[in-house]
Order: sequence, then structure tokens, then C-alpha cells
Amino acid sequence: MKISQKLISGVLGMVTLSGTIGAISANQQLNIAKYLAQQEAEEVAGLLGYFVSRELESQKMRSRDEMLAQLQENVEALHKRQRDLEIVDRNKIILADVVPEDIGTRLDHDLHNEVGKTIHDGIPRPMLKPVLNTQRGFY
Repeated sequence: MKISQKLISGVLGMVTLSGTIGAISANQQLNIAKYLAQQEAEEVAGLLGYFVSRELESQKMRSRDEMLAQLQENVEALHKRQRDLEIVDRNKIILADVVPEDIGTRLDHDLHNEVGKTIHDGIPRPMLKPVLNTQRGFY
């Protein structure tokens, strides 16, 4: 084998190796981002649940409408901190949302019933929410 062929083979090998390492790295970064998004969502849900239950314990019984109004205020406050969330009941009816027009409607954009399964067994699942004018959604 000539020296030029050895050099070309070596360069091609390095280019192939660099491309492979880059693809693996990009895939790992995507997986880490998804994991962190899910962890953040679980943390926000836990905190919201804590504060809602604490509020219910510390105050006298209020009407359902007053409790839902307070829940909506909490959702709007979290939305100001760049959090997009919906709160649903066991039947997946939206009780509070950053989009007020969606309140009272049924949550139907969990394509594989991720929310229904989570309500049933309590195991958090990632859900891809569709975004208008795009093929991709977001967590």
C-alpha cells in the first residue's frame, strides 16, 4: 500500500470517527435535555400540589369556584416564570390553564393517553404537546 493511500485511509478514518462521536454526543445531549425537562415538570407539579394542599388546610372551606379561581391564579403566576402547564381532573377536564379558553374542555392532545395513564397509576410520563404551525411539539 502506498503512503498516499495510507494517509487518505487515516484521514477518512478520523473523519468517520469524528462524525460518529459528534452524532453520539448530539443524541446524548437531546436525551439529557428531555430528562431535565421531565424532572423540572415533576418538580413544578410537586410544588404546586404542596402549596394547593397547604392552602386548603390553612383556610376555611371555600366554594369550588373560589378554589378554581385561586388555582388559575397560581397557574398564571407560574406562567410568568416561563412555565406552561395545565391542571386536569381525573376525567382529564382542564381546571386551570395558561390559555383560559381551554378551561372546562377535555384534554385531548396527549396522543398516547400519557395523562390518563399517569392519573391511573401515578407514574410520571413525558408528553409531547403539539405546537401550532410545526410538525414537532415540546415537552
